Amino acid sequence: MATTRIAQRERAQRALQLRAMGATWQRIADDLGYRSRQAAHMSVKTYLAQHQPDPEAERGVTSETLRILQSTLFSRLVDANTQGDTDTVVKLSKELRSLTAESSRLNGLYRPAQTEHAVAVTVTPSPRDAIEEARRRTLEALNTNTIDAEVVEP
Repeated sequence: MATTRIAQRERAQRALQLRAMGATWQRIADDLGYRSRQAAHMSVKTYLAQHQPDPEAERGVTSETLRILQSTLFSRLVDANTQGDTDTVVKLSKELRSLTAESSRLNGLYRPAQTEHAVAVTVTPSPRDAIEEARRRTLEALNTNTIDAEVVEP
């Protein structure tokens, strides 16, 4: 019995949902009629490869969702304030602050500030570098101030 692409996609989506809820591949295969757990796994893997979300589009959708939530909660905050319901005002204020912070993070407004610091750094050579420098200076001194001679003792 041939299945349509739409039916295959819907079955893969359901398999993904079951997996996200903690179902084993074998359970998914049994529940959705896959031949094996590997077939269920490959179906989900193929589905995910074909349906990669666009990060910018997802950011836009999430940003709009946060904006709608903020608008709705702000209207309720105004009503609660008008009615003198301080507890609700406080709860809604905290949630609105949280939504605003989330929106700011989502849209890149929480970038770390770059600061410049004047720092005095003293670099000391490592022992190996100090020995090499001393050796180089010694050889230079020997090469410029020595006379090539041989001492013969009687």
